[in-house]
Amino acid sequence: MRLQISAALAALLISLGLVTLTPTAATASGGLQCNIGAVDSAASSLQSSRTYLNAHRSTSSWKRYVPRVSDTYTNVAGCFTGSAHTLLLQSLDAFLGHYRAKHWSKGIAQLDATIKVLRKIVNAYYDSDGDICPTYC
Repeated sequence: MRLQISAALAALLISLGLVTLTPTAATASGGLQCNIGAVDSAASSLQSSRTYLNAHRSTSSWKRYVPRVSDTYTNVAGCFTGSAHTLLLQSLDAFLGHYRAKHWSKGIAQLDATIKVLRKIVNAYYDSDGDICPTYC
């Protein structure tokens, strides 16, 4: 099951255009290292941050929330190993790049894509009793 979840995450990140790896390279290794509830909690936390950041598009407002978003990304990336871990950290780097460039809409879009990926993984996990490969692999 560990490789299956990683494969789903990698495939979704690639399909959303967040990374440009081949599916073979992206799914070569990885797995889930924490309870799926932690992934769900991270998605909820990112959604809360996204709502705030969308309503407050300015450097001073974002400055307060960027550490929270960064910590959440890092924590949820820690739930995965291998390429799935790397892909989430790449998504964080992209978000931080948008923040530094003051591209608020692109930062929001980056969060949206990551939240979507995490929610799909959680939903697929529960909908298939932990076997998500038939749907996403």
